Order: sequence, then C-alpha cells, then structure tokens
Amino acid sequence: MKLNKIFAIALAALTMTACSDDDEYNTASAVVEMGETTIEAQEDFTEDDYYKVPIVVTGETNGPISVTVEVTGSGDTPATENENYIITQKTITIPAGSKIGYIEFHTTGDWDLNPDRKFIMTITSAQGATIGQRKSTLIALLDDETLFVPIYATLGGLWIATDDANNQYYMTLTTYPEDDENYLRKVNISGWAGISSTECDATVRLNPVTNEILLQIPVGTSLGMFNFTSLGVCSVFITGVTEGEDGKLSLSLSGNVNATSNTAHDAFVFRNIVCGGVFNGPFDGNHFQGTLFLNTALSIVKAQ
Repeated sequence: MKLNKIFAIALAALTMTACSDDDEYNTASAVVEMGETTIEAQEDFTEDDYYKVPIVVTGETNGPISVTVEVTGSGDTPATENENYIITQKTITIPAGSKIGYIEFHTTGDWDLNPDRKFIMTITSAQGATIGQRKSTLIALLDDETLFVPIYATLGGLWIATDDANNQYYMTLTTYPEDDENYLRKVNISGWAGISSTECDATVRLNPVTNEILLQIPVGTSLGMFNFTSLGVCSVFITGVTEGEDGKLSLSLSGNVNATSNTAHDAFVFRNIVCGGVFNGPFDGNHFQGTLFLNTALSIVKAQ
C-alpha cells in the first residue's frame, strides 16, 4: 500500500508538471512561417560565416513558441546534412512578444568544381502556434570554385599599395597554374613595403553571395630575410597589430591578417592592421626586435 501510494503521488506530480509545461507556451492566436522562400549561401566555410534562416511570428503572443524544422536534399545535386552543411539546432524557442527567430547553419565546403547544391528546410512542428502556408525555405549552396576560375586569372600582375602614411609602392600578385595544388586556393604576394625580396602566400576565396574575395595570411607567415643596419640579417614575419581602447597598438600573435576585395576584384582593403615583424629567432612571440613596416591602413589597387 505504501509503495502504491508513493507511486500514485509521483504519477500525479508528473501529470501536473506536464500540464504546467504545456501551459508555459503561448495560448494566444499566433502563426509561424518561414521568413524567406529562398536563401543563397556560399558553399565554403570561413570564420564567422553562420547563416540565419528566419522564422516569423504573426499575431500577439503571451508566452514562448517552440518551432522544430527538418531538412531534405533538393534537385539534381542535393546538399547533404553534416556533409555539406551543419545545423546548430533544429528546435528553437521564440520568446513571448518576439516576432522572429532563427535557425542557424554553416557550410563545410570543398575544393571541387561542382554544381550548386540545394536543400529544403521545413517547419514540421510548433508548440504555442499554428504553422502557416509558407513553411519551407529553399537554400542554395553556391559553388565558389566554378565562379572563381575566370576571376582568379585576373589577380596576377602589378598592384599599387597605399599605406597609412600615404606612401605608395608596387606589389606583385602571382597566381598558380592549373596543374598546381594551389590553383584557385592561393596567390603569392611580393614587394611588401616596396621591398622586392619580401614575399608570402595568401589564401584566396570567393564569396559567391557578396562577389567579394577574402584574402588571408596567417600571423607568423615568413616574408623572408632582410638585412638591417642595426640588427643584421633577420627573419621577417607577418604579424597583426590591434589597437586598444587607449589608442595604443599591441602585437597580435595569432589569427589571420585579412583583406577583402571590392566586387570588381581590382582592389583590396586590409581589415585589420598589418605589421611586418623583425625576429632574431623562430616565430614564437618572444623575439620581437622591431618592425620592417607598420600599417594602420593598407590598400592595394590593380595597376592599369
């Protein structure tokens, strides 16, 4: 009897809890739908490239709404979940009073030339709201390599660099041939600070959505050797420089030095400050001796 009573009490508590959980959701009249019918995303993932698929709420709400989505491949070249893209969470909660929520995903990318891949995201269930007629979004993962082939060929040649002191000098970008593993992936940049002996590779990726090229150089990339009057022959490395709230500059010894092109692909602007660091030893952040150049602004424009 005692066990039966305990079980009955526990069952009653669970029942009350379940009812309480249901009551927490919106009870007013509300409809959830996809905010966009189509979305385009670049196939290749770069830092901070997370895409948000909007889910909109129509009507006033007095509690949260829970929405769950599912995905399926679409078309002749369907995108596969966890292979071509990754969804952070398929169920989201939209707070009371909010008119929009987001399902986030990011792409994974590859180096292959392939048709654009597609998938459909569909609202399959909702708590605290009914599902409207517009319940699906078609998402296309645009292949950047196919679009990049004709653009990549135009990157080679002389570029005019302008630094923060308005100094101008020539830099040279060299592309790789089709039979090289770096084709469509990297360019070689020489002539840093106008010194022809300094050079390094930079990765290049086209964003097919914005039609901009992202150029990246890992901090610590060697620019070669340089003979300084006071220091002798030293290794020179690309570093980043960050500006604090007090206006003081400090070395950034991790991450990438980034530049973004315009949509005509004939100009790049470096988004973070660029520094050419002089080191007496291996790059480990402990042997900084001076600078070959320090730019709080740097842009390069294709020479005509």
